Amino acid sequence: MKQLKEIVLLIILLYLPQGMTLFADSRLIKNLDIWDVYTYNFNASHWIEQGNLQNGVSIYGEVNIPITKLPVFLRGADFLQTSVSSNNYSGDVIARFTVGENATLFIAHSVLINEKPKWMRDYQSTGQYVKTASGDFEVFSKQVRRSDEISLGSNGSADYPMYFVALQAQNKIENRPPKGRVFDVKEFGAIGDNKTINTRQIQSAIDRCSSTRGGGIVYIHDGIYVSGTLEMKDNVTLYIENGAILRGSMNPDDYPQKISHTIPSFRSGEHYQLIFADSKQNIRITGGGIIDGNSIFEGFPWRGKGNEDERPRLIRMIKCADVSVDSISLIRGANWTQYYEACSNLYLINQNIRCYTGTHNQDGTDISGCKNVVVRGIRALAGDDVICIKSLSMEIGENILVEDVTSRYANCHLVKVGTETHGGVKNLTVRNVEGFARYGIAIESVDGATVENILYENILLRGCATPLFIRLGSRGRTFQGGPNPAPQGTMKNITIRNVRNTGIGYVEVRNGPGVGSAIGGVPNQKIENLTIEDCDFLYYGSIMDKEYIYRDIPENIDKYPEFNIYGTCPAYGLYFRHIEGLTLRNVNVSVKHTDIRPGIVFEDATDINTSKVNVQRFPFTEPAPIWNKSETSNQSPVAQTYTLTCNDHQIPVMQQNDVPMSYNLNSYQYAQLVYEGTPMNISVNVKGYHVLENDWEISPKSRNIQGKLENNTLRFTINEPGYFVIRFAKNQDFTKRLVLLVDKPYKIPDGEMIDITKKYHVDNTGNKNETVRIQKALNDISGKNATLYFPQGIYSTSMLRIHSDSKIHFEKGAILLASTESLEPYLDMDGGGSNRFIYIRDAKNIHITGLGGFDGNGTYFRAVKYPNGSDGKEAMRLLFIVNSRNITFDGILLKDASRWNTHIVGSSDISFRYCKMLNNPNTNAHLTNFDGWDPDASQRVLIENCFGWAGDDNIAIKCVGTGSPKVIKDVKDITIRNNVFLTKKSSLKIGTETRCGSIKNIVFENNDVIESDRAMAIDVQDRAVINGVLFKNNRIEYNYPDAQKRGINVNLSKRDATQNHIGKILNVRFEDCNFEQMFPNGFRLFRDPNFTTASDMDVTFINVKVGDKLVTSVADTYFDDKTNSTIKFE
Repeated sequence: MKQLKEIVLLIILLYLPQGMTLFADSRLIKNLDIWDVYTYNFNASHWIEQGNLQNGVSIYGEVNIPITKLPVFLRGADFLQTSVSSNNYSGDVIARFTVGENATLFIAHSVLINEKPKWMRDYQSTGQYVKTASGDFEVFSKQVRRSDEISLGSNGSADYPMYFVALQAQNKIENRPPKGRVFDVKEFGAIGDNKTINTRQIQSAIDRCSSTRGGGIVYIHDGIYVSGTLEMKDNVTLYIENGAILRGSMNPDDYPQKISHTIPSFRSGEHYQLIFADSKQNIRITGGGIIDGNSIFEGFPWRGKGNEDERPRLIRMIKCADVSVDSISLIRGANWTQYYEACSNLYLINQNIRCYTGTHNQDGTDISGCKNVVVRGIRALAGDDVICIKSLSMEIGENILVEDVTSRYANCHLVKVGTETHGGVKNLTVRNVEGFARYGIAIESVDGATVENILYENILLRGCATPLFIRLGSRGRTFQGGPNPAPQGTMKNITIRNVRNTGIGYVEVRNGPGVGSAIGGVPNQKIENLTIEDCDFLYYGSIMDKEYIYRDIPENIDKYPEFNIYGTCPAYGLYFRHIEGLTLRNVNVSVKHTDIRPGIVFEDATDINTSKVNVQRFPFTEPAPIWNKSETSNQSPVAQTYTLTCNDHQIPVMQQNDVPMSYNLNSYQYAQLVYEGTPMNISVNVKGYHVLENDWEISPKSRNIQGKLENNTLRFTINEPGYFVIRFAKNQDFTKRLVLLVDKPYKIPDGEMIDITKKYHVDNTGNKNETVRIQKALNDISGKNATLYFPQGIYSTSMLRIHSDSKIHFEKGAILLASTESLEPYLDMDGGGSNRFIYIRDAKNIHITGLGGFDGNGTYFRAVKYPNGSDGKEAMRLLFIVNSRNITFDGILLKDASRWNTHIVGSSDISFRYCKMLNNPNTNAHLTNFDGWDPDASQRVLIENCFGWAGDDNIAIKCVGTGSPKVIKDVKDITIRNNVFLTKKSSLKIGTETRCGSIKNIVFENNDVIESDRAMAIDVQDRAVINGVLFKNNRIEYNYPDAQKRGINVNLSKRDATQNHIGKILNVRFEDCNFEQMFPNGFRLFRDPNFTTASDMDVTFINVKVGDKLVTSVADTYFDDKTNSTIKFE
């Protein structure tokens, strides 16, 4: 390998045209496409179709590795020069082409590579060898037919020389000159030997052709013709035959200046080009051959950046008419490949462009100020933009069609309007474009141009840094003969349709990852009438610093318009700024890496219309997936608000907690309604958050509530009581949830009614702590055949105790609110085992009804008053029931506990019907253990027709050993049915604490679990034997991806290895349960094999489905690899 590198280096230094003997006559290699190209990899541009293979020919396109001995059967063959560096390519396919005629296909492969690559298995060794300056190549062959598509693979080793390819036609191919008046350059003395400079001879043929009446065809064939600048004339067709090459000289002296005074323009001082035309007409360049600029790499033979006036373009035409450049290959230009200024009736059809060799400014096509243009059928590799529509002069370019463009690689943009934009661009259509672009696609006007009536449609970006960049700026640049100062340009009537990108990356020197799409005008001149529709954009993301969202964005009005004009955008996706008239229709915006920013941000954008816009977001997205920055402060996010009406009457919407937003504890919102027996026509208007079409739904889905979204307002009808969650974002952002608690009516109970505000003069404004008076009323009501009545209002109070034989009724809106003045009244003073707000102990026969209830003020306690904790004292139960029986709650609201919401210890015959539990959904170091209902060492507990949103488990049936002495009793006969639950943790659970002898006869039936981390769970880590548990007809909608992400989680293990006993899990059935979608980690049923046997866990699945698929075996992908229990399926 060292020897090979030394040879390559020597050849590079000695590379000169006269050192090579090449002939071009290829008719067998068609539609060549090369994959070996990416940023700073220039190999593909050096793959060149050749003809008439002979001794002395180089096998590579960029260095001279000549053939010293060629088998006779290969002489005269068509062949394909490859790149010396393509031996490093490791993909499956490096190149592909179509066979022109029936032929024998040969692969000359280095003898130093013993194991041939797999793709060569169909090739047979000929036993012959090609000898070259870098070693010997064994020749392999196979028969191919006309129109066969040939795929070439990798070399098989990066340590040894790259192979090359040849084809020999089965029947002799006769050269057929084009029809018409032909001027053969050979008859003018041109020699196609790749060393003779043929400028004078070819120019003579052009001049003679043009001077002949009607013109004709200048015919280049059978060789490689080196030339300096050629000037095209009227009525001339330059016909470079398929296989022939017109190659640019490496000597700058062969490029005399071609100075044009026809039209002032920004680039009028750049006078070097291989083919030039000024004010000519009826010009055509065609034939299927190659025009090669011969720019091998940066510095050889052309050097420099920012010196476009010193490096020749392949083609430059100024104010020409009726021009066609078609059926031609343009390769290795030292500057823009082809540049047309102020031309009319211009046709660029069926071109292969391979111009990415490391030389700067290697655009594929630049069209400036031209009218009536068709660009079609372009296949390109470009070291800069593939196609640029510019306005370098004051001529307006208009009526331009660009279509059917493919690009294996563009080092900048696929198709771009700009950057130089002085006159204008109007009526441009770009469609059916596909390829990889290091940047993306762009539309720019920064030099005073009018850019209007632009359509980009059907664009597929295989990779890019940003799929779309649109910029109206004002850098004030002009040119000699141009306006001074440059005016402010305009941009209007822009349509982007069916643009999508399947890959996304970033450019380190353009702000790196996560820039987003900048789409903006300037404060005094907005982009007008921009439509983006039927698009699917993927962005890189990865930004987690919220500073990027709320920072002041510089205008950079006079800066060069790269896609990072604003730096890292406040949106990971589309950032619209200074737009008047914006339509987004059927647009999807997604992100590759997690990102805190919105997907779409508007700033100074007016007349916005959206329909079916879907934006990927995360739980931590700030401040909303779609955010109008102009409507809010840059300093802090403003939460969305809801205006709720029912049958045209406005309904109050409340927060789950009232903690200020500065504490970063997002709260969901809810409303209470009463169903009176007639249809409820609901309307929810959303402010401060853009609701996405098809990114909302109403749960539980089992209720089949259908809605319609119009102008950010959702409308639907409810025909019965129930609990509904409107998910305004189909992810885990619980701040975008509106809970509707639709209750049945509650009448004031019959019998004597004692109004606490009248008899005990209790304040119900919330301004006064009324603990003493309320407790007095509760004491008095015990044992009386009367009901203590709480009218609507807020009752501020500390801990209250309810005694036996009490009836209490809360009117809707009557709330007992935990006072935050002091913790002391709530503390456990009697060995009950926990701090508490509402306390029931050693009591019986208590009945609490109504649509009011209890607010523990828990979020305020734990996040605001005691943000660093207070030895757990601030973590108190909202409702603590100990050693009591025959206790019922009907319709009651249980809101914002500071720990477990309802803890039932050592009690029996406890029921909750139609109750609503609203706990805080946040979880962090000081906001934990927000369980819903915890039946602990209790029996005959019923929870039915309730709603619960918990930050921890919704239901956790257990035996903890609470109190002093500890209450340890067997648990049995507990039913949880007909409920609606949301949680970040487990929803329907037994455990974790299981310190009693048994837990049995447990039923979880007909529950809707909208969101949970573990929907159904049994976790035995102590001694209890679980026996007789039925999970039946439970419907699971979504996973909240917390720690475990499991639909079913059953665990049997020891809390620690020193404990003497371990429990069992027996007779457990999951029956008729349905998961709308599988949780990321599926199901797990695990028993610790160190302490248990197979008989210790007995679980049966009966008609459990994921979607429509029945779960029938542990071998299903639904079960994770830790599942080790025997499961029966019936």
